[in-house]
This record gives sequence, structure tokens and C-alpha cells, in this order.
Amino acid sequence: MNKRHQAFHIHSLLFASVLFTLGLTGCDGVGANSEEMVPVELRFQVASSGAGKTAAHVEVEQAKLLVKTVQFNAEDGEEYEVNTESFVVDLGLSRRANAVKVGAVPPGVYKRLTFKIHKPEDDEAVPDPVFREGSSGDERFSLVVSGRIEDEPFVLKIRESIQQRMAFAPLLDLEADDRAVTVTLLADVDAWFVGEEGEALDPRREDDADDIAEAIEASFQTLSVDVDDDDEDDDDDDDDGQEDNDDG
Repeated sequence: MNKRHQAFHIHSLLFASVLFTLGLTGCDGVGANSEEMVPVELRFQVASSGAGKTAAHVEVEQAKLLVKTVQFNAEDGEEYEVNTESFVVDLGLSRRANAVKVGAVPPGVYKRLTFKIHKPEDDEAVPDPVFREGSSGDERFSLVVSGRIEDEPFVLKIRESIQQRMAFAPLLDLEADDRAVTVTLLADVDAWFVGEEGEALDPRREDDADDIAEAIEASFQTLSVDVDDDDEDDDDDDDDGQEDNDDG
């Protein structure tokens, strides 16, 4: 099977083996032909920073994100929303994949992927009760992190939405005969507890909550985009033709 692979430059990272596969559902593309839609797969991969951003004072055991509003932004300005319902990304240490039914986008040239780590509305149903303790703003969360600091357990609850924008460089060009596209993102969890000046951030301190949220926003990066194209049959035909010529 042939694949077109677009790698994106990132800083040196030590990759953990945790990989989370998220399928995307639905699409709002105007005039899109469902028979020509390209299936989409979104993957989150945990990474540890190799230099300068390692939070040695914090051990993260689990991080749950409430994700919503996944969009592909086309070069012509169109926005294709491929996920409308909130879903949970569990960045735990269990090595279990978190999967949702796969969706699709129409063929075209795309410049950006966006999604929101979402704080639910006061009357919004949530797929996991960990994101809501009540209806007030202080009782609803977009991200919940548990772990240990100084050998003591902690639970950090982020009380704001965090917007993510991932540029495709080079642009992502999807064709009608492409079988699927897989976007792999890195979540640099260690960087969540290190400030802009390299200072240690404490998840137990309310005063550090805003800085941690900013660090989380900056920690996601695009690792790669893989397009599974439709050249396999052509390759097989070429092989068959070569075998016939050899026989002749």
C-alpha cells in the first residue's frame, strides 16, 4: 500500500508509546459529494521534551481532555467541521487506544486543523462526569490531570476552554481517490508544568493555573500527516503486466 507522507519539523522529542486514535464524525462542507469524501483519522501521541521543558517535579498519571469542534480549514476559506459532539481523549498510562467512529472531509487543499479543548456549557451533557461537578463556572472543566508532585497526589482541573490551531506545512492536498488521511499530533505533557522562563509550575497552586493552561495550549504540535492514496491497484496492474512480458 502506497502512502504520501508529510513530516512536520518539531524540536527533538522523546516519544512515549501511548497512541490514541480518534475518529471524527460528521461534516458541514457545502456541496461535498459523500461518495468522494476522504476518511479522516486523528491521533494523539504523548511526548516528553528532550531539553529545557522537562518538569521533573511532576509525574502525570492521567490526563483527560474534553475535545469538541474539530475542523479542517481549506485554502479557499471554507471550513469543514468533521466533529460536532464533544468526546474524551484519555492520555493515561494504560496504553489503551481511545477510538471514536471515523468521519471524512471532501477532497481539496487544506491549510489548518483546529479543535477545542472544551469547557462544557452549564446545561451541556458531558460524556464523562469528571468534567462537571455542578453548573457554575468553577464546577465545569475542559481538562483534568491527576498525578504526583513531591510524592503527594494531586488533581488539576482547568476551568477554561483551550483553542488549538495546527497548520499544515506543506499544505494538505487531498484527492478524490485518496483512501484516508491520518493526522498525528504530539501532546508534550512534561511541558505543562514549566513556565515561559523555565520556572516550575505547581498544579496545586491556584495562582499557577493560568500559566499551566497557557503551557498546555502551546504543547500540542503536528508530527505528521499520512495520506493513503489509491495507487495500490495501479501497482498491482504494473506488476501483472511485467510478469506477462517476462512470460512472453
